[in-house]
Amino acid sequence: MKIVALGVVLVMLSIPEHAGYASDTPRWTFTGANDTIPADFPVMTVLVNDNPAPGKLFMSPISRGTPRFTYLTILGDEYVYPSYYQRRTGSMSDFKMHPNGLLTFFDRGPLCYYVMNNSYAIIDSFRCGNGFITDGHDMLLLPNGGALLMSYDERIIDMSVIVPGGNPAAMVSGLVIQELDAGKNVVFEWKSWDHFAITDATHEDLTASTIDYVHANAFEIDTDGNILLSSRHMDEITKINRTTGSIIWRLGGINNQFTFINDSIRFSYQHDIRRLPNGNITLFDNGNYHTPSFSRAVEYHLDEQHMTAELVWEYRNTPDIYAFATGNAQRLSNGNTIISWGTTNIISEVRPDGTKAMEMILSSLFSNYRTFRFPWITADAPEPSTVPEAVELFPAYPNPFNPTTTITYGIRGRGAVSLKVFDVLGREVATLVNRVEGPGRKSMTFDAGNFASGVYFYRLQTEEFVQTKKMLLAR
Repeated sequence: MKIVALGVVLVMLSIPEHAGYASDTPRWTFTGANDTIPADFPVMTVLVNDNPAPGKLFMSPISRGTPRFTYLTILGDEYVYPSYYQRRTGSMSDFKMHPNGLLTFFDRGPLCYYVMNNSYAIIDSFRCGNGFITDGHDMLLLPNGGALLMSYDERIIDMSVIVPGGNPAAMVSGLVIQELDAGKNVVFEWKSWDHFAITDATHEDLTASTIDYVHANAFEIDTDGNILLSSRHMDEITKINRTTGSIIWRLGGINNQFTFINDSIRFSYQHDIRRLPNGNITLFDNGNYHTPSFSRAVEYHLDEQHMTAELVWEYRNTPDIYAFATGNAQRLSNGNTIISWGTTNIISEVRPDGTKAMEMILSSLFSNYRTFRFPWITADAPEPSTVPEAVELFPAYPNPFNPTTTITYGIRGRGAVSLKVFDVLGREVATLVNRVEGPGRKSMTFDAGNFASGVYFYRLQTEEFVQTKKMLLAR
């Protein structure tokens, strides 16, 4: 079901004291036009709305009661109202858009990731192979039509020979990473049992009857094609050779190989490892083992030759917010950062200088794993909220890219539109759009699979507007 909110009604209310906000402070929330939003749709309380980045917020709130249900939700540009929702029975998570424009979410019923197109039709699904059960912490669609998935691999281990007082028949959860090709064949498989020790878990009770010593929650394809892995219960980011499976380096935890600069406390129980176009990495540091416990978003510059990790940016709320689990930090193309504060249900968008462009709180009747902002265009006619006041051309996403990136632009009125790509010598290498179009925001995918690495330029031209931006193809 799709809902387009025409004339959202904003109302004032008071919210419970939460993360330093006084209980008698009036805040904004929303209701749908003509009360068309279902009665059990999660309430979003908007605390700050100060010119946030363009795009739509993606989340998948799960009800805490029984029976469980989830709203796959896309919140609109201006007032954080639902421009799309789909109520599904059961628990869904990790609802997001991929660089190729497709959407995915994890369904904890059949234990698989579903793939949707921009008409919200399910067109594919992915599950782990070789008898492993798919885990829903993270999934990446790959340019070749395949996917990167993970699975928790349980084994009975005699822990009495590993630690004093260990259980002789402990159920221990390891990790499996799999890469599937477009035909769903397993073409790469990595197991933590071959590379990590159970004693690498920095805070787990290794005498317990059940032990989750890795608890991976995110991975990323690095710029060199290898894998970056976040292992929460090891306080570690690991770089893994995607061909041999060998460990290239370990950041954080008891096996740390880096010297931390400007960050004596390091990170603990972190989520959401991501490599940025500038070469740095970001994390959501849950901070369970900071003293006192607090959460933050962090950005490190990694020197992989001299093995240093320099903290170059962080956002720590005032007063502190502590999310003991879940959460993510997404760097946007304009430099802002979306921070989903995990179990607190707070979602912020902060600028590089730490000021807030947006902040909201999700109803405590729901939980939400991650929140993202993407430049999302549906296959339907543009909503009124997507018609810009002026022609606009947005930064390509992702950038750098390999081999596809999405270019989003906005048209004010009906007219001739040209969107072309040029190399550094000014030669036209691709025509993405050359037609008459109506108003609205639109997105086009540029596939550079047959092009050489390097700098390219994309130019949007209408009867009243010409603008060129740069992007980098990095193989």
